[in-house]
Amino acid sequence: MLRMSQSLHAELAQAAENEEISLNRYITNALSSAMGRHSDEVRAQPVPRWLPGAIVLGIVVTVAATILAIVLLVLAWQNGW
Repeated sequence: MLRMSQSLHAELAQAAENEEISLNRYITNALSSAMGRHSDEVRAQPVPRWLPGAIVLGIVVTVAATILAIVLLVLAWQNGW
């Protein structure tokens, strides 16, 4: 939430109207350009080469731990524990 004086709001609203865009879009564009980014383009970060392998490894470990837990529970149940 952004609080601003009425005079600043009026000036920004007039500038947005002159550019024929909404006030919110005008403010967003101004803030984005101040940060060195353009709101219309998204900078895609390259995916690290190790990330897909780490995801697969995480899934494999999770599945293996789940299977082990189920086997141990069945064995404990069969032994009356």
